[in-house]
Amino acid sequence: MTRLSIRLQWTLLGFIVAVITAGTWLGTARPTVRRVTVGDTAPSFPHLRGVNAASKEASDPNLGTGPRVIVVWASWCPACRAEMPSLQRLFQQFGPMGLRMTAVSVDPPSGVTAVWQIVREAGITFDVVLDPSGLVGRSYGVGPIPQAFFVSRDGIIQERLVGERSWTDPALIGRVRALVGPTAPPISGGRVVAH
Repeated sequence: MTRLSIRLQWTLLGFIVAVITAGTWLGTARPTVRRVTVGDTAPSFPHLRGVNAASKEASDPNLGTGPRVIVVWASWCPACRAEMPSLQRLFQQFGPMGLRMTAVSVDPPSGVTAVWQIVREAGITFDVVLDPSGLVGRSYGVGPIPQAFFVSRDGIIQERLVGERSWTDPALIGRVRALVGPTAPPISGGRVVAH
């Protein structure tokens, strides 16, 4: 009877350790993320931290507002770095017409210096934010980067673009022009200016 009690005690102890281990693992596991796709409402991510002056001054860091182009990228991605200058040119053309642009870096926290350097060298004036947890990428189902998403004025994801591109391509400019629309109010310092 004593042996059975000891064996039962060890079994019970093992069960308790397993429950505690499982609880700890579940408590630190990544949160479940609802994946969005074209036609869905773009989620907002208020936890994102800005890298440049544009993102620090933005009055609304909500990625669900539009018209907006969201680009998921990283400093270690050659294709991502290559398209940054043409993204800036696109923003210079359409920013005054109301286009909002946000580059979401998936670099780890240790990569913030590299992100900042690319932003500075490319003269980026649109919002650049850090998402080292990858929550934005998981929400948008991002695999290979760069990936871009067009969000309409009413916050609906209109289009998904995968891979590097020249943002000065006439066909792509036409799609951005359609996204912005003819009546987009101008934006000044991250705030919509009412006329």
